[in-house]
Formats: sequence, C-alpha cells, structure tokens
Amino acid sequence: MVMSSSFPYVKGSMKNLDLDGDGVADTLTLQFTNYVDTGSANITLKIYVDEEEYTDKAIIKIGGRQPRALTPEMYVESDYGDVVIINIAHKGSVKAGKHKVGFKVFVDWQSFEASVEDIV
Repeated sequence: MVMSSSFPYVKGSMKNLDLDGDGVADTLTLQFTNYVDTGSANITLKIYVDEEEYTDKAIIKIGGRQPRALTPEMYVESDYGDVVIINIAHKGSVKAGKHKVGFKVFVDWQSFEASVEDIV
C-alpha cells in the first residue's frame, strides 16, 4: 500500500525542517500521493527512520484534513489524489544525508511493509 505505484512517495519531498526555530533541524517530513481510491479504513501505521522506531513522534496530514498524531487502529479517510504528509519529530537526531524511512501498515486482516530512501 504505502510505496506502491498506487501510493507513491513524492521523490525529493523528504526534508529536514527546523520547526521550533532554534537553528537545529528537528522534524523529518515526506509526502505521498493517494492514487489508490477514495475510501476509509482503520489502520495501524508504524514508522522507522534508519531502523529506529518513531511512531509515537509522527503526525500524519491527509489532504485538507487536520494533522493528527499516529495512534493504534486510527480511522483514516482519503480522497483519490490526496497528498499525504508525514512529519516525524526527532529533536535533531536525524542529520543531513541519506536516510531510509520504513513503514509497517496494518489494515484489517492485511499488513504491508515498505520503505523509501532519499537525501535530506
């Protein structure tokens, strides 16, 4: 689901942002586009940066909906074409360079694993 041609990562969208303005990048952000379908589901999404889990530090924003923290079995809705933005707070631990962000998605009876690599 996450990294398929129907839900592609937007190449080059991985950025390391300084959201608190202290001069140190503290949040990794990346984008995907929903080309699957319009729909909704209860999902559990786990996120890893360079194999370290950051699920409890991640926020997801789907289309024009409000950003929300990831929670187990969260209900999500998405329209075809929605841009999905994931922000991962890391307090400066993710430095400039190449990084691998991994995803484990659990939807009903199925699970999916995928990852993307890019340079920030």
